[in-house]
Amino acid sequence: MGCMELNNYLSSVKGLPFFYVVGDAEYKSVLEELMSSGFKVMKLSEFCSSNDKFPNIDCLVDKLREIDMDYRDSKVVVIGLGEFLAIKGGIFSFEVLSRLKNTTIGNAKVVLLLRGISAQAIDLIKEDHRMCEQQRAHISSNCSSNLSFTNVTVRGTDLVSQPGVKYLLNEFEDGKCTDIYASTTLLLADSLIPFNLLSSVYDIIKLKIIGLKITAEMGSEQQWQKLYSELSKCEFDLEAVFRGYNIDSSVFDVLYETVSGQEYSNWLVFLYFKQNVGTFSNDYMSEVIKATSRFEDLKFNLLTLIIKHKHTDTDFMKLYSERKKLLKDFPEEDIAIFVKKNEIDFRESIYHLTACWRESAL
Repeated sequence: MGCMELNNYLSSVKGLPFFYVVGDAEYKSVLEELMSSGFKVMKLSEFCSSNDKFPNIDCLVDKLREIDMDYRDSKVVVIGLGEFLAIKGGIFSFEVLSRLKNTTIGNAKVVLLLRGISAQAIDLIKEDHRMCEQQRAHISSNCSSNLSFTNVTVRGTDLVSQPGVKYLLNEFEDGKCTDIYASTTLLLADSLIPFNLLSSVYDIIKLKIIGLKITAEMGSEQQWQKLYSELSKCEFDLEAVFRGYNIDSSVFDVLYETVSGQEYSNWLVFLYFKQNVGTFSNDYMSEVIKATSRFEDLKFNLLTLIIKHKHTDTDFMKLYSERKKLLKDFPEEDIAIFVKKNEIDFRESIYHLTACWRESAL
């Protein structure tokens, strides 16, 4: 073994466990070295009574005390402990480590391979002079760790193959650091390991699509669920979904049908507008889309947003003309909505109703 402290620990019987503090860089190599030296791996995840129950530390302690009764398993390395303690938080970690450092194990040799809680472990080791004198600990030169995970609490996705904290610990025990998807209902408020929470289908869509300009309130859970199903079939290419419904710039030619319908495809057009708002040549349409956060409000905003502009604004006529082009196929009953809304400011209302005043002035 390349670790002097561990060699000293193995050469004499001290009856207490050895703390081996490592970072991500050394975790796998140290574990492989221990295994090649005859250490049997003991996974903390094995002490979870069910898939979504935290491991039982009491059971772990009992197991460690019984190791020397079986000559075949007299050398054991415990993995998953550091990551579990990191999930539980700093205070809990210190308490458990304090208990384990004084756990008697007879003639057995137990190495606690600790990753993710280097600060807590180092503080404990440094304050225990007896532990240092006995050389029952080794702190790697690089203990840095970038552990993280994503907790998926929404159902109906294929991100998590096996739910439960047990499988999260399995991933850590296998040496994974990032890109881990787990699903647990347990409290993680004190976790030292940063994690993302995906509690809705929209959260997953946002995670998968870089540069998504669409926000959660723009759709219902049912709509997001259907969109997720379609996205999962095309590697989360939103433009591919749009193409599947023939949604492109040609929708401006059938704008009335688009904003008046209540089908899923109509909602998709709204998403197309939101996602591509910076590409429109029609400034009035861009302004409407930016001001609209729900598909249900799109038609009303198309009809009435011009009202907020005064006729003296430098861009009023341009916006007026662009609006007129967009609304060319809208029926009288829809225009009546605008007329009624326009009556609020009688001083400006005539300018919003007709452009004749400008033509006569010229």
